Formats: sequence, structure tokens, C-alpha cells
Amino acid sequence: MLAAIREIVGCRGILGILLLIVVACLVGTKCQAEGLSQFGEEVYKFEPLPDPGELLQDIEVTCLANYSQIASWEGEYTFFENIRIVDNDGSEGKQFGVNESDSTGVFRKGVQGICRFAVDTVNDQLFVDWEPQIAIIRSVPGGREVYRQMTGQPPLKRGDGRTASLLRRRRSIVTSEHWLHSVPGKEYGRFLLEPEGVRHVGPAGFRDPSGDAGNYFWRDVVDVRLFFGVQGRTTWQMIHEVATTLSSDEHPEGIDVSRSPVDGGEMLRIALTPKTGGQLEMRVKLYLDSRVQWNLTRAIVDGPAESFQEAWIWEYEDKNGVFIPSKFIKTISDSGNREFERGFDLVESELNHQIDEVTFSYGSLGLGNGDRVVDRLQEKVYVLKDGTPVEPKYGLQAVQEQPRSAVKTWVLILINAVACVIAIGLFWKSRMRKSG
Repeated sequence: MLAAIREIVGCRGILGILLLIVVACLVGTKCQAEGLSQFGEEVYKFEPLPDPGELLQDIEVTCLANYSQIASWEGEYTFFENIRIVDNDGSEGKQFGVNESDSTGVFRKGVQGICRFAVDTVNDQLFVDWEPQIAIIRSVPGGREVYRQMTGQPPLKRGDGRTASLLRRRRSIVTSEHWLHSVPGKEYGRFLLEPEGVRHVGPAGFRDPSGDAGNYFWRDVVDVRLFFGVQGRTTWQMIHEVATTLSSDEHPEGIDVSRSPVDGGEMLRIALTPKTGGQLEMRVKLYLDSRVQWNLTRAIVDGPAESFQEAWIWEYEDKNGVFIPSKFIKTISDSGNREFERGFDLVESELNHQIDEVTFSYGSLGLGNGDRVVDRLQEKVYVLKDGTPVEPKYGLQAVQEQPRSAVKTWVLILINAVACVIAIGLFWKSRMRKSG
């Protein structure tokens, strides 16, 4: 896919990568944070660098070296999320108890909560406890509150009997081997992988392929390691692509690297404008700050004719000489049809200490002995015993783990046999009466 995009763009390296970033994002979006698109233009005095190759190589090394000092990282972010919901058919409003006649057609959902995390970069292990604590739905325009849910409150009952819960908590463990996850407080009935005779109702965990967790990054499986970059690409990877492209013989147009002095350091701006036959023109700007080990402080992607824009903002904290993101915000929209903003503020964290090994095991899912684990890799259902999944022992209720369909079959055979015996007995009794 990358090769195809490079061919379309007509160049190699970072331009293709950045087009991938745009394609992977929600197409048709525009940033709602005022002034972001002009960041750096008025505040700083950028001067072009005619030959930035050596500086970019130094920046790549410095930025990677900062991250490489993190062997483990554990802490807590508070988060907020705002999303604009367009309700064309009234279905969105109904689930929040809004009558169709009262619906304005547009709602804004706001959610706040806590994201606890632990990262083992040496063994590639991640733990995330995503806990929304308050959610509010407001109508647009006017901002009239139409629905509120807080931790500890029962969710709204809808007309169809279902609930409109916006506070689903999820605990996840992501390793190279699997993705373990659970939803605390939720109970499940019989799973399809269990015999039909099972009547178990209770909490459960799930084991899925590791790659599936990536689909939930912008939902509730937040990988804080990805805060060190944009849309899955780390800062040093992108800098490497820019440096490689600039040093190649086929130096493409559309790359501008400039710098500006700042108090206590300097700011670097990388501006890229890939094109495809004059039909697609995007403007990408990356801002890197020497005062935070050349990590990104802003990133902006503008679509053609301002059709969409995405923006990222970072702030950092110096933790024993290692700069870690203390604030991370992403904002997107599509000219009013949809807006999305999510932000994180670091509350506390600890670097390079011993993390309890239980953190990256079933013991962190909030499950107890006897609770089930649906293993979709093995296509089996296990039960937990002292934090370890074991084969379940189904009792008489499941008829020695036989499917209920098999039990029904034997019962029917027995009934038919008894009926045949009775029929034969009645037949001979009738013959005997006639002969007598």
C-alpha cells in the first residue's frame, strides 16, 4: 500500500507516510481549536534551512534516546472527550430519551474520566484501565442538557428495554501474545462455546489477538506509548523518513525545513505539501522543540481547500531527565458535520520501577475464582482458578459436558423405545382377546 501511495504522490519517504496518516484518520475533518493552523507563524520567526540533513539526523537520535530511557512507565491520566453527533433520523436522540419532536438534529457528547496505565517497554506489555466517570449529552444549538450519567447511577432505560450507558469501563492487557480484556460490573449468560446445559450467569473476561486491540485505540484501549508520535508513527520514525528523503538523489519538492530561536532553545518546523496530479494538495506541519528533547509539540494536517484539518498538541514533563507527555490533545472535525476532541492530562506517574507481574496477567481484569474467560484464540471457555484459566468441570446440569442437543436425542430415543414396547404389548393383548 505504501508503494502505491508513493507512486501517486510522486515521491518517496515521509510524504507517503504522511499521506498514510491522513488516509488513516477520519477523512473530511477540520480542527476546532482556534489558532492552531497559524501556530508558530506569529509567535516565532522561522528561517529556512538550506541543508537540514545533519540536524535532522541529530534530532532523530536525540528523540529516540529520550524514549529509550523508559524501561517501565506507570501512572494515571485524566481524560476528556467531546464529540458532535449528527442525528439525521432521530435514532441517536431516542436512545437518550429525547422525543423526535424535541430533537434539534445535533447533539454534543462530553465524557470525563480516568485512564490508568502501566507499560513494560522491554517485554512489550501494556495495561490500561479506562474508566469514564461522567457523561453529558447536550442539544445543539443552545446546549440544553438532555442526558447525564455519573458513576454509580443506573443508566437510562430506553423504550426498547435496553439501556443507554455511556460509562463502560474496560480493563485491558496487551502483549505480543494476546489481548486480555474485561468490562467490570457486566454479567454474561451462556456463551456459544459452552454446552447448552450451562446456566452460568456472571462476570467474564476475553482473550483475543493482540492486533485487535489497535482498533480500540481511540475508544478505550489507549496505548500511551503512541503519545510519542502521530497516528501510530513515532516522532523519530517520521524524522528519519524526512532525512532519508532529503538525502536521496530524487529530492522531491514540497519539503521545507526551517528553524526559529526560542527562549532556552530552538523550534524546528517541517512543512510538507504532497500532491497528486494537482487534484490533491495537503499541507502538513510538524513542530519540534529542542527544550523537550526534540519531541513534537504541534502537528497539523490541512486538507485540500481546507476541506479537513487535524491537529495534535503536546506538553511534556521532565521526569528525572526523561521527557514524557504531560498533556496530549487531538482535535478533528469536518466543517461542522462531525467534531471530535480528546485530551489527556497526566496526574501522576513513575518511571523505571518494578511493576507487579500480576499487572500484565488475568489478575488485573477484576475477575475472581470461577469467573469465565472466553478464549477466542483457542475457541474455548475456561474458568479462573487462582488467576489461571483452567478447563471447566460442567456438572449434571450440562450432563457431563455433552451438548443439550445430544441429551435431547437420547431422551427422544428412550421415549420412542418405550412407546414401541407399549404398542407391541397392546397389539399382542388384542390378538389374545380375539383368539379367546
